[in-house]
Amino acid sequence: VVEDRHRLIFNNMELLPSADYRFTKSSQPVVYVEVYDPALKTDHVSKVGVQFEIVDRKTHAKTFASDAMPIDNFVRAGNPLVPVAFKLPIAQLQTGSYRVDVLARDASGRTSSMRSADFSIE
Repeated sequence: VVEDRHRLIFNNMELLPSADYRFTKSSQPVVYVEVYDPALKTDHVSKVGVQFEIVDRKTHAKTFASDAMPIDNFVRAGNPLVPVAFKLPIAQLQTGSYRVDVLARDASGRTSSMRSADFSIE
């Protein structure tokens, strides 16, 4: 029920979490993640970026890999938790089942644990 879900506000956009990860080719799903960077407790500058890959769940082939997306525009002074949202480029994908893998990477090459979510395109 839509009334039961909490709406997220990100960068002046209202995001409604979905209970279903099946999308049509004409939809525009958005991934929302939060990156924790302890250095931001004392520093306003983030040297962290987010990257994601889309993998075909049937063949395990990588179908898309993003460039690093800097998150410095989303940093809130003194807050080590950085909200990040990005659109999934599903228009270029075929009908099928996929997984999106997301990770954060800092300037020295350290990476976060990978977080994943399955979705399908109908």
